[in-house]
Amino acid sequence: MKLAIEAACRALIDAEGELTEMDRVTGDGDLGTSMERAAKAVQGAIDAYPLDDVPATLKALGHTLRHELGGSSGPLYGVLFLRCGSVLASFGVTGLAQWAEALDKGCVAISELGGAKPGDRTMLDALDPFAKTLKKSVGDKTPHDALVAAVEAAERGVEPPLK
Repeated sequence: MKLAIEAACRALIDAEGELTEMDRVTGDGDLGTSMERAAKAVQGAIDAYPLDDVPATLKALGHTLRHELGGSSGPLYGVLFLRCGSVLASFGVTGLAQWAEALDKGCVAISELGGAKPGDRTMLDALDPFAKTLKKSVGDKTPHDALVAAVEAAERGVEPPLK
């Protein structure tokens, strides 16, 4: 788990410029800087996370993100990780079906907190189709194929609408 978190942090730090530029077009231009700051905070806190307990680690990440991300992003990413951690903890196991359910419930939490829904040009445009496709694909496809289908659904979710 530590390697995955560290890789995600490096990717966010490396993407700071691109995220900032994309956010300048659609928002206030602070997303890249905020994500970089949060990633560095996670890097600094990772050794204190309970890495042998996936749900507890997700909750710890949620608290870090809620505190370190600015604006509306902090509470939204925070609630995503907190809800996912709580859902996974309720299952007691962390298989693909449980991850899919946790992500789906995380999307619901984001929507409840922020009021957004898929199609509103928010993080839910990618995250919701990913979670729903993953949930639908579990059992019907191999784990690899289910993840590929979910990524493809996320990519379709962020495509501009046809006119």
